[in-house]
Amino acid sequence: MADNKQAPAAAAAAGPGAKPGANPAAAAKPAEAKKPLSKKLIIIVGAALLLTAGGAAAYLLIKKKPEAATAEAAKKEETRKLPNFVDLDPFTVNLAEKEQDRYMQIKFSLEVAPGEAENIIKEMTPALRSEILLVLGSRSSADLASREGKEALAKDIVIAANKGLEHTAADHSVLAVRITQLIIQ
Repeated sequence: MADNKQAPAAAAAAGPGAKPGANPAAAAKPAEAKKPLSKKLIIIVGAALLLTAGGAAAYLLIKKKPEAATAEAAKKEETRKLPNFVDLDPFTVNLAEKEQDRYMQIKFSLEVAPGEAENIIKEMTPALRSEILLVLGSRSSADLASREGKEALAKDIVIAANKGLEHTAADHSVLAVRITQLIIQ
């Protein structure tokens, strides 16, 4: 009778699909065999997920490269418009020095807006030179010793040049001054 009591307990331990008269040790073997299979399954599924994620990332990277290449091609097509420059003859002026006589020789180009400004500036050269000479003669060598002083001079030359072009079709067409030569003695 003790065997009969143990049989239902063994059958319950073997699982619901186990036969009541079956050996409990034999029932435990398939349960142990399923365990490594589930670890293998997890590893296989994980590897598949990694491969899928890697493939998706590669696809997105490859897909974005042509878009980036298209953007670079569009930038190359938009050719930078070169500015228009008008060269003026060199200026030689006495500087505003109190201790000794000093002079400056300067050569620069005016960067002008596109259009007819170049022709008008060439026609208005005497008026421009007059305005620019007044600005240049008011400087001292100490003013021009630093980069900031030269940049300030360039800005003042732009203002003077635009003043000489007031009430013309080239009004405010001088955008910048590019100093190409500067000698102070």
